[in-house]
Amino acid sequence: MSPKDHVAVRLDNATLVRVDALREVLTTPWREATRSDILRALILKGLEQLEHEHKAALAKPKKPAGDGGAPAAKRGRKKSAS
Repeated sequence: MSPKDHVAVRLDNATLVRVDALREVLTTPWREATRSDILRALILKGLEQLEHEHKAALAKPKKPAGDGGAPAAKRGRKKSAS
């Protein structure tokens, strides 16, 4: 992923009203806060909180992908009938 990947979310009106209420609080004299700024801050704060709550589970080593027994079947190009 590039550092500028975009993610779209759908939020209900009540949530957008709460997000917009934070604009005034997060706006500075030199820059007006945008919804993107607020959502980014909410995501980062929420990530910190969830990572803290699930610290033990996150510390467990993960099994490599595809380590479930039989190897996955390879998909090749369909051969045309000659």
